[in-house]
Amino acid sequence: MANFLQNFDQLFEKLQQIKNVEENLSKTIRFLEGEINFQSLGIFLKVPRSNIYRLKISRKISHHYAKTQIFEDDEKLISELKQFALIEYKEPEEKVKFEWNYSHLVINPLHNNKIFRGFIFLDKSAGEFSEDELLKIRLISKMISIIIDIDILRNEIAHSKNLDEITGFYTYSAFYERSEAQFTLMKRYNRPLTIVILKIDDYEKIVQTIGKEKTDLLIKSIAQTIKNNIRTSDIRGRLYRDLFGILMPETDTTKGLAAVKRMDELISQIPAMENRNIGWGLLEQSGRINNIDDFFASAREAAVESCRKSVYKYTVYQE
Repeated sequence: MANFLQNFDQLFEKLQQIKNVEENLSKTIRFLEGEINFQSLGIFLKVPRSNIYRLKISRKISHHYAKTQIFEDDEKLISELKQFALIEYKEPEEKVKFEWNYSHLVINPLHNNKIFRGFIFLDKSAGEFSEDELLKIRLISKMISIIIDIDILRNEIAHSKNLDEITGFYTYSAFYERSEAQFTLMKRYNRPLTIVILKIDDYEKIVQTIGKEKTDLLIKSIAQTIKNNIRTSDIRGRLYRDLFGILMPETDTTKGLAAVKRMDELISQIPAMENRNIGWGLLEQSGRINNIDDFFASAREAAVESCRKSVYKYTVYQE
């Protein structure tokens, strides 16, 4: 056991340097294979923003089973595992079974701070797991739980760096990256793609008049109006302090303009926007524009042009 603990510590130190959760789980399972004799093994993890659990990694499990087997939050096994205790079955006729018959099945929850992430199971075709093996399973389960939590935290940090603090919209770089991917995809398959740029005119004057705090609240209100009036598939970004971008896949400028008119009317009703000037620029992807930079620049040019108008504050860019 002392040798196991030494190897366990060395593995944990290595895993903290690896950022890929699949690689970490794979290394952990290989380590477990060298320590415990089992018939089959699997790790089920909760699918983000769902109530189901899928097999993330396994050993000696068929491809069909791995792809099709799921568990749901309301199942008895999941409810029992949420008591955060190791579960054992020693009778082959037990109702709980993963692909194969067994003489001993062990299922251990994966959790940290009472947050249930999923579970690991191991079974034997003959004999039983020893007390030392059960302790190893518990320790490995704790390591896996920490690996998963670290991965979730890394993803949250990476995601937050891509979001504007005030609006929750993508920052310029994140918006650009996603827009470039959509631009390439829609161009390849000759599908409609419209970009909308909203420019708030005289932003500095607004800050001087109502102050930074109220301006931030105004920006938040504008962002919420945009969010409430576009599809979830549309990509939204705050490109600069006075500039918003909306990318609309599978949308031509006719449909895009209808959405713009609706948002323009609602934004004009925000109290702090009374007598304030905004401009909208729209552009639909065509064969003449071959890169995302020109796509952005042309739509922005149209938005600036709209700010100069006294009425109809939207301009569809004409190539």
